[in-house]
Amino acid sequence: MKGRGGIAAFFVFLFLSIIIVLQILSMVQSDRLYECFNHLDDLFEGSVSIRGDEAEPETSVVIGEEYPGDEGDWLVWAFIVEPKTLNQINVDSDIYSRWITIPNIFEPLLAYDYDTVELKPWLAKNYEVSNEGLEITFLLRDDIKFSDGEPITAEDVVFTYETIINPLVDGSNVAQQFIDIDRVAAIDERTVKFYMKRPYFKSLQISAFTWDVGIYPKHIYKFEDAEQFNKRISNPVGSGPYMFEKWDVGSQIVLRRNENYWGPKPKLEKIVYKFITNASASLQALRSGQVDVMIPASEQFADIVEDAEFNKEFRCLSYWTPWTPFFYMGWGGGILEDPYQIFHSSQIGNRACNYVGFSNAHADVLMEQARATLDSKERIKLFHQLHEILHEEQPYTFLFTRPTFRLIDRRFENVKIHNLGLKYLEWYVPSGKQKYK
Repeated sequence: MKGRGGIAAFFVFLFLSIIIVLQILSMVQSDRLYECFNHLDDLFEGSVSIRGDEAEPETSVVIGEEYPGDEGDWLVWAFIVEPKTLNQINVDSDIYSRWITIPNIFEPLLAYDYDTVELKPWLAKNYEVSNEGLEITFLLRDDIKFSDGEPITAEDVVFTYETIINPLVDGSNVAQQFIDIDRVAAIDERTVKFYMKRPYFKSLQISAFTWDVGIYPKHIYKFEDAEQFNKRISNPVGSGPYMFEKWDVGSQIVLRRNENYWGPKPKLEKIVYKFITNASASLQALRSGQVDVMIPASEQFADIVEDAEFNKEFRCLSYWTPWTPFFYMGWGGGILEDPYQIFHSSQIGNRACNYVGFSNAHADVLMEQARATLDSKERIKLFHQLHEILHEEQPYTFLFTRPTFRLIDRRFENVKIHNLGLKYLEWYVPSGKQKYK
């Protein structure tokens, strides 16, 4: 019995020793990570760009205003993830599919100004909100059209809304954002009105399709069987400055410039998204000229930003935006955030977004009250109470946030950092530096 007891004690000691070693290694790795971020903070303190870009004016281009530069060349991205779909009314849409399609292909009624961070007319030329906030009316521009030349009408806006809320359409994550809308009606060809069930602080942003969707052409996407729509993951058609050209699965997605675009055309003729799932391979592709832009890992950026030779050929940019994301099991956000979709108990299951199954009755009430509170100061008080609950119950553990990083080939000009980040549609390449014809 003594022998067996000694063996058992030995294995217990061995198990505990392994646990302690693993914990030490984890702490060392964590310390290394935080040292990296502290080093990055030192580098970025008080600045938004690195290596020679500080003198560039940070003003955005408004619609209808010409910006300088030659036409031609392509912008080639390195994406570490290949999206599952290019249909934004689909639960499988992600940040990468949004980057590809919005606003390149799909456009909203109102868009955020990149510097003032205010909603401005886009497909709509003006709008009106009733005093109680329960009716929102948009008047569409007269000159807007889809890439196939068909005009955009109020019926397309109604169709987009009705497709989103259709229970047979696999877009519950998008539909949740529209639960406070009662109905949408086309008043005439150019006028569309949203009727709200109740006040909602994001009603203007949601009804303008500003963030996640854009307006879909009814004559292209109309369906009798919703499964038809659900299966359409490629060949997106919208009104934006670029059109879908091809998707080589596992390799790349290519957009070409919409030559019939209703607004000012961008200078770059194509945007190519290459899927390179390894960060080191992405950096090598950038160095060798196979790609023009990449999103580096934090440690990569910390190493490369002090490389003088690298900085002669590439811009190393670091900047903060309202939805700066951290993609390694991380979060992004928007200008106005509503935690209802992620934390309300009604969003558990059915492919909704409360993935961790968080359920708290008091938290539910606070979120419901906040949604109906139009006064931002009062809404913030409610959100602070919600944050206390989330802090105590820890449905997620938030570790840190960091700036957005970009490495960009220096042949691109008019690269400016706005309050909402980079605006790729205003970039150009001087004719003497262009690579693609």
